Amino acid sequence: MLFGLKKVITSFLMPLPALLLIGLFGLILLWRNRAQRFAKSCLTLSLLGIGLLSLYPVSSTLLQQYELQYPKFEIENHPNYDYVMVLGGSHVNDSDRSEISQLSGESLHRIIEGIRIWQARPDSTLIVSGYDGDTGLSHADLLANTAKQLGVPKAKITKLTQPKDTAGEAVAVKSIIQNKPFILVSSSSHLPRAIKSFNDIGLNPTPAPAYYLAANTINQPWHYWRPKAQYLYHSERFWHEWLGTRWQQLKAYLSGTPTPAQLSPEN
Repeated sequence: MLFGLKKVITSFLMPLPALLLIGLFGLILLWRNRAQRFAKSCLTLSLLGIGLLSLYPVSSTLLQQYELQYPKFEIENHPNYDYVMVLGGSHVNDSDRSEISQLSGESLHRIIEGIRIWQARPDSTLIVSGYDGDTGLSHADLLANTAKQLGVPKAKITKLTQPKDTAGEAVAVKSIIQNKPFILVSSSSHLPRAIKSFNDIGLNPTPAPAYYLAANTINQPWHYWRPKAQYLYHSERFWHEWLGTRWQQLKAYLSGTPTPAQLSPEN
């Protein structure tokens, strides 16, 4: 129940629905012919916010704060690891599609990166995670089936079908990994928060980022300055991770772990 409520609240805090609600509120005020100055401010904020967050210079600058925290995983620099863990993402439950096609693009990037790293050490174990989301098919099962189709033996795959979030995945895998070296694969923007969740319970994974969204350079000015839904989505990903990080810090602070200074956005 609380997990579902958190998802609903978080979805309405994303930039697009939040800014549209502000604009709608301003429009209602205008139609009611009251507080017109406040209504104009709401509409201005809504349109200006959506426009700015849909520009490449804004969205890429925001998102790369998370995406570039960890370098790409170079296999030759990490010869020793016993596990490769791929964090869960999302999928659709559609029997008319192949199992690979049921995975979201983000999850597909994650599992392919995990398989690439596993192939360098085929004696290691590939761990996949993710619950069913009330769809009847767990995300971990779908990742495992995809890995098997791409050449990973069933005996080398461990599934975690119960965790619903990153903190739960960290707890679930701790008894399996213990103190052995392992690689943690997730989306590049999500990895900083994921690594923190694992560090908090005494695990020290090596990060392996996948699924980059923000490009380093765009040379065509018509792409650089033209608002696009793609860039608005990038801004939304930044905001999702920013909110998740603040929530993570707040929970730690309320539990008495960090100092108040650690709640600062600068940390």
